Amino acid sequence: MASSQNPFGDPESVNPFGEVLPRSPMPADSFTPTFLPPPTVNAPARSPQPPNQPSSRLAFYEDSSVSKQPAYGTMTSQPGGSPPAYMDTARASTDELRRRQEELERRAAELDRREAELRNSPQDGVKRNNFPPLPKFCCFRPCFYQDFELDIPMGYRTIVRLVFYCWMVYSLMILINLVASIAYLCLEGNTAATTFGLSILWVVLFPVISFLFWYRPAYKAFRSDSSLNFFVFFCVFATQICVNIVQALGINPCGTCGIINGLSMITKGGASNVGVGAFMLCVGIVFGILAGCSFLLFVRIHRIYRTTGASFSKAQQEFASRAVQNEHVQNAAIGVARASVEEAARSGRF
Repeated sequence: MASSQNPFGDPESVNPFGEVLPRSPMPADSFTPTFLPPPTVNAPARSPQPPNQPSSRLAFYEDSSVSKQPAYGTMTSQPGGSPPAYMDTARASTDELRRRQEELERRAAELDRREAELRNSPQDGVKRNNFPPLPKFCCFRPCFYQDFELDIPMGYRTIVRLVFYCWMVYSLMILINLVASIAYLCLEGNTAATTFGLSILWVVLFPVISFLFWYRPAYKAFRSDSSLNFFVFFCVFATQICVNIVQALGINPCGTCGIINGLSMITKGGASNVGVGAFMLCVGIVFGILAGCSFLLFVRIHRIYRTTGASFSKAQQEFASRAVQNEHVQNAAIGVARASVEEAARSGRF
């Protein structure tokens, strides 16, 4: 009769499919690998744990402090899903370094530009006129010198550039007004003849007068902190604002195609009249916008003027000193004194 037991099996091995009883954690010195047969020491009987409590081995691993520590390199986010605080600090440091690097590069470029200008400057130290920028083959030469980076202090460069842009826009609008006057003349004939003639005169006079009497004084005022040039700028630029308002209105004998002339052309009807009237109306609106921007620029420069310590008394003193130092005034004074002496000698008072 064949034996029911496995002849190759271990008579003392434990059935792996048998009931697994929970075990308490064993000390490290009594650890026995699973592939070796268990010791033959008879263990005392253990009472089974309730089914709703975890086994002692699971409780051991749950209570272990090692299992509760986060893994190395794990990022912990702040409440609300925001990134950690050290990431914000690192990002801020990176932005600050980038900003400083850009500032250093800008200053280096500024120094290189100034060194190049010094190398290219004439040996006698006299500044050559560079405005208006005319080509070399032109028979005319620049009449003025201006350099915002070298002449104007850093805190005032922006405001001086705004004054320069205001002059450029005004000069451009004078040219556009001439084009609108030509279209107005083609449709209205003798009615627009006065406007067309004056628009040509304004193209010749207004850009030059505005450049000489309010842009250049503003440039010189910020260049050398001149009270006299500030005073000249304020007087002439206030008049310029009033002129811009009149040009925006577009009264017929004033030589500008503004709002009034544009609306009169639109009300006459017809495709050509409406188109030319709309163009004239746009010219008047731009003149009005320019008047508003000029007023804001006037107020801003006046605030700067009050902080620089300039005053009307300083302007008077500066005017007197310049008049005394002027060669023409000196020659005129000498001529008057010589004539008075000769007249006194003739009359026998000496």
